[in-house]
Amino acid sequence: MTTTSSLRIVEDIADARATILKRAPLGEPVLAPPVQASIDELWGAPTSPAEHVRKILAAVEAEGDAAVKRFSQQFDRSEYDAIEVSGDEIAEAFGQITQAQHDAIAFAVQRVRSYHATQMQHAPTSFTERGTGMVVRPLRRAGIYMTGNEAALPSSVIHTAVPAVVAGVDEIFGVTAARADGTVNPLKLVAARLSGVQRIFRASGAQAVAALAFGTETIPRVDKIFGPGGIFVTLAKQQLFGRVGIDAIYGPTETLVLADDTAKPDLAAADLLAQAEHDVLATPVLITTSRRMAEAVAAEVDTQLATLEREAI
Repeated sequence: MTTTSSLRIVEDIADARATILKRAPLGEPVLAPPVQASIDELWGAPTSPAEHVRKILAAVEAEGDAAVKRFSQQFDRSEYDAIEVSGDEIAEAFGQITQAQHDAIAFAVQRVRSYHATQMQHAPTSFTERGTGMVVRPLRRAGIYMTGNEAALPSSVIHTAVPAVVAGVDEIFGVTAARADGTVNPLKLVAARLSGVQRIFRASGAQAVAALAFGTETIPRVDKIFGPGGIFVTLAKQQLFGRVGIDAIYGPTETLVLADDTAKPDLAAADLLAQAEHDVLATPVLITTSRRMAEAVAAEVDTQLATLEREAI
């Protein structure tokens, strides 16, 4: 095993296997030391990630809005008064993005809506003709975890909210982290509104998932929660399964790029970095038969990394 810049290059098969398989299971994630230290300090004793989430869920169920606001502001280092994002804030968000950004979001919404509308046309199948079929019944309330903070990730909002609209879900609510000044990234707000999200709340992490599952004074209880998030969101969904519907258990982002000697190093590096920026626990992996390609991609990663706002992650 050798180290080249920010990307480790592992050549021995046994070493590669050991490197990949040494990752802890979802229920036993290993956090970055500063994160683990902050959790231990919060609870006054060594606390596992799973237990940390259990404590948050219990607090939200017992205290409602107060716990949601307390944890969200503490973890996001944000300050705000109202949990719900107002209509005026959403309207102002449209004036805070460029026309090109608005058009790109609107175009993506239209494309995703068209795809799922076509899916709905082909989905219903009679149970009597061939013995199998599918019936689409929309939920009454859906909760969308709008992942990301400074990185808006509007595509995630679009791909979770638009299908709910097409399916005919009555009420669609979004939860999102707030920035330090209490505002929400305008790209995320615009994407949510154009996608059909009706109400948006400042709440993040496990406490946001708990609020959607239990309901609070401000945040309504939903039938099912959709959308990816970090490790604490994933653990919360895992622990609340059965109390509320969930779409899936998403782990920290994993990306596998396969490349032979004919691949373009800059594109491979861009694919790896696009996923690595999601989370400090994200794992981008390149598998290649070419040492030259591995070194070229490693060099490209360093070059592109220097241009990214989220380089530290």
